[in-house]
Amino acid sequence: MSAVERATRPVPLMTSENDPAGENRYFDQRYCGKVMRIGAAACAAVVLCSILFLAIVDPSHTSCPAWMLPKERVTAWMLIPIVSLWAAWLGFWAIRWDLAAKLTVGRFEHDERLAARQPQAGWMYAVTNFRIHRARARLQHALAIDFGWLLIAIMIGSVFFCAVPLLLVVGNCF
Repeated sequence: MSAVERATRPVPLMTSENDPAGENRYFDQRYCGKVMRIGAAACAAVVLCSILFLAIVDPSHTSCPAWMLPKERVTAWMLIPIVSLWAAWLGFWAIRWDLAAKLTVGRFEHDERLAARQPQAGWMYAVTNFRIHRARARLQHALAIDFGWLLIAIMIGSVFFCAVPLLLVVGNCF
């Protein structure tokens, strides 16, 4: 290929699909980002379904008037803001996944640099030595954990957490 052909050849755009910066040795950023987006969407859908169910179904035909749960002494409507905040928090980090991954990788790289240092002798270096040992432990755990499966477990737990108002209503009132 001549120099003219190389100069006029279009440069391919870097997307999240072919970006080599999306890969690191700690976790698969693209895979974890997809898991995060799917989990956040599932949480939002469950919260929306809970709100629609509580708004549409008439509670006078159940054993819970005004969706007041008898054992918990709380109305199901009071739980909706709590799970909505959690779903919004997950949605924020799903949208800003690139930032979350960058912060996480930055923390791991900082720990790696700190763990490479040698502890100093003497009581004056106690805090520095403590930080070095903690960085080594965090780095060891980070390399041992499969973050993809951990994030899947967290998202499944989050979906069940977001379903708590609906599960309590169905379990106690019907």
